[in-house]
Amino acid sequence: LLKREGDYSPSIAIGFRDIAGSGIFSSEYLVASKFYKNIDLTLGIGWGILNKNRISNPLSRISDKFDKRVYDTDTRGGEFDPGKYFRGDAGLFAGIEIYLPNARGSRFKLEYDGTNYSNEGFNPGQGNEELLFKEQQSQASRLNIGFVYPMNDFFDLRFGYTKGNTLSFGFNAS
Repeated sequence: LLKREGDYSPSIAIGFRDIAGSGIFSSEYLVASKFYKNIDLTLGIGWGILNKNRISNPLSRISDKFDKRVYDTDTRGGEFDPGKYFRGDAGLFAGIEIYLPNARGSRFKLEYDGTNYSNEGFNPGQGNEELLFKEQQSQASRLNIGFVYPMNDFFDLRFGYTKGNTLSFGFNAS
């Protein structure tokens, strides 16, 4: 968290996914969120796997070192490589979460997915070669929808429809 939400300003956070992996699934992002009444709005910019709509990297104005992202294919992961963070094309993502009135914290979610699934891959020689030959389900839509139903203060059920072709079910225990 870089900045807490104010009365008229959003919270701002920076995040990393798969920070010490091979880079194939990694991403970095800057995101702003604002809660208004029963609606939580989110807008972010991401790099790495979050570059689906490929906008020019705004950090390239600072230095041309941010223009290109290099993926290390000779790794098993577990290595930090700050030299690739926030580099290459960027992409936008957004979401809205609506808390339903009088529904015990239930909420509806709508997301504009910034994930670039065509960049995902598996490295030969790393013990997962069989995944190279399995047909992957392509993304039919960039809009995802979901519903969260809290069972109690510590457990909730989650339902979703992602990629325009995938039903999902999950739970969260805390």
